[in-house]
Amino acid sequence: MAHEKLCPVLGLVRVPTARRGIDAARAVLRLSGRGHSAAIHSTDPQVIMEYGAAVEVLRVAVNVGSSLGSAGLETSLAPTMTIGTGFFGRSSLGENLHPSHLVQWTRLAYNRDPAEPFGDFTGLVPWQAPAGPVPPYPVASNQRGDHPATASGGGQANSPARSELNGSDASALREQIRRLILEELSQLAGG
Repeated sequence: MAHEKLCPVLGLVRVPTARRGIDAARAVLRLSGRGHSAAIHSTDPQVIMEYGAAVEVLRVAVNVGSSLGSAGLETSLAPTMTIGTGFFGRSSLGENLHPSHLVQWTRLAYNRDPAEPFGDFTGLVPWQAPAGPVPPYPVASNQRGDHPATASGGGQANSPARSELNGSDASALREQIRRLILEELSQLAGG
């Protein structure tokens, strides 16, 4: 009854003291997995702190339902349906997944020594619009609708997309793809 059930059945363990309750909670985590979340209903700040320090989870819902509280719907945690379990649960995410986790920022990290000059970035932008025409978007050969005729007479004539990639352009592209595949395979094989 200590494992997650995902049904309206409540597993209950009765204990004589708060300390024994904390021990029981730690045992449940050993059985069902550390890192995710736990809950406590108490009005004693000392018991709440002892519980929070003892359970190996990344969020403890206090005096609120565990599933909604841990998901941030009834607490101040980031609202989410994806909850990181951190080091305890062998995850790289140690908090509720939120939009900032899906954005990648490059940070310029300067020396914090005040003697090291900090550059003047006024008016600079980190990227520039490419010059010239936008190159054509590559289209997979099976998406172009220009399959060569088969013995049964099916297929179509060359389309404009097909005529853009012929001769040496197609050979160069194939060679580049082969080189990339060989490089990836070499790295995977450790050589």
